[in-house]
Amino acid sequence: MTSRVVLRELGVRPDRGEWIVGRVSTGDFVALPEVGMRVLRLLGDGLPVEDIQTRLRQETGAKLDIDSFVRHLADAGLVAAIDGRPVPAPDPPRPTFPWLRPGSVRWTLNVFHPPGG
Repeated sequence: MTSRVVLRELGVRPDRGEWIVGRVSTGDFVALPEVGMRVLRLLGDGLPVEDIQTRLRQETGAKLDIDSFVRHLADAGLVAAIDGRPVPAPDPPRPTFPWLRPGSVRWTLNVFHPPGG
C-alpha cells in the first residue's frame, strides 16, 4: 500500500510501557507498543505507508505489516481518510446530561497519581 493516511484528532498518553491512543469524543481507544506509536507519528508526518514500512525495516530489522496496522486503526475509528477518501466513523455519542457544563464537573476529572506510581 503506497497510500497516505490522515488520522483523526487523537488523544495520546503513555501508560506502563505502552501508549493509549484514541478519540476522546467517541471513547474509542487502542493500546499501542512503542513501535505502533512510531508508526502513528510517521503517518502524522504524511509519509506513505510503503515508506513507513521501509523505514521501520531499516530501524528495527523486522518486517512489520503496516497495511494491517492501518486497517486496524481504521476499524477502530482513528483514521479520517486514506488517499483523500474519507473513512466513515460513527458520530460521537450524545451527551448523557446535555444540561451539564464542563465547569460544573471539571473537578471530577482530576487525575490521582498514587505515591511511586
